[in-house]
Amino acid sequence: MPEPAPIDPQSKIDFWQRHRYYLLDPDLRAARQQHPFFAIWDNHDIFKGNETDLLRSTQAFFDYLPIRRPDGNNPKRIYRSLRYGNLADIYLMDIETLINQDLIEGNNLLSNEQYNWITDELSDSMAKWRILGNQKFFTQWSTAHITFPLPLGDGTVAVSSARDGFPAERLRLLNFIKDQELENNIFFSGDIHLSIVSDISLDPTDPAQYDPETGEGSIGVEFIPGSITRGNTDELIGTNPISGSLDFILEISNFGNPHHRFLEIIQHGYGLLDISSEQTKAQLIFSKKLQIVKTDNIWKKLPIRDGKNHWARDVDTNTSKILSEDLSDYKIKFIHPNPTTQNCSIDLYVKKSQKVDFQIVSQTGKIYEINNLVQNELIKDQLYTIQLNLETFTSGVYFIKILGKHFQTHQKIIKI
Repeated sequence: MPEPAPIDPQSKIDFWQRHRYYLLDPDLRAARQQHPFFAIWDNHDIFKGNETDLLRSTQAFFDYLPIRRPDGNNPKRIYRSLRYGNLADIYLMDIETLINQDLIEGNNLLSNEQYNWITDELSDSMAKWRILGNQKFFTQWSTAHITFPLPLGDGTVAVSSARDGFPAERLRLLNFIKDQELENNIFFSGDIHLSIVSDISLDPTDPAQYDPETGEGSIGVEFIPGSITRGNTDELIGTNPISGSLDFILEISNFGNPHHRFLEIIQHGYGLLDISSEQTKAQLIFSKKLQIVKTDNIWKKLPIRDGKNHWARDVDTNTSKILSEDLSDYKIKFIHPNPTTQNCSIDLYVKKSQKVDFQIVSQTGKIYEINNLVQNELIKDQLYTIQLNLETFTSGVYFIKILGKHFQTHQKIIKI
């Protein structure tokens, strides 16, 4: 860790220092360089001690994150939506700055204003999929059935600051989704540092409302990838649980939470959603926390199919390995012209000899295979100019996926 470590921030200058400290990490800089981010603050990013310092901390967040403000007159508003044609609508909800602004049976996370916003957005959505981003997890995680002491929770639920501590509000939103007959709802959440994949039901312990064997009765699903580096169970208790005790903990937890499809409490990594019209496939990917490695492990691959509203049961979820993207393995110098009216060229350098395939993907997720664009292996340490013909494509935004044996990447192209 670089020295000096930033102090616990309370002012805008302190938060500026924290954001600059984050950016000392070359991996974070590389990630921001390669991928778009749809960011929202967490409790570590803002100071809620008083209104003045709250505004200063939110200003610092906007200063260091490439975010278009959803409301120029409200510096505390960050909840917003992002649309990908008719394929997916993405919503980010904020439970940090609006908690208990309006009371619903004693407490509230969203506020009535934000609840009205999300329900209006969901009602108006014409997309195939609805992705609901949460700072804290949404589904139930009961610990009331566990009689021995646990390193987390209050004896009733695992995390009372998540939706389990606000059951009336969760039920209000789920009843709205059910009454409106909205399908293909994916809650994408974080904060807990563990990996959880679950169905979402009004009451997952009631056999009349939910069948854990088939998933019938589920209103949507939740996907919670683990933390990349932040501590979880083994760091919390100060030791690596042996496999027998770990399996016991998981079995006991699952007994009271039949809607949890998978739970992993010690691995670190990240998650991916691969969204198409027919299905959305979630991947939980684990990587070493303190080592430089060439491969990551895909722990689970789990699809939710169009119109089913629960995780599929008829899939092979065995682990496999994927190659970590190494920017030194390739370099894209130019895509030109961009925008284009007809043709474009890609200048591509590869460090290792390999076969490279290309796909063009529309904003709706339609994939156009480009066969025989490169018939032979690309030879290492050489620069190639690849020609693409977009004459038959309609105007719009597309993504060129470049699929090599040792790397995968994508670039945006605009056809006019």
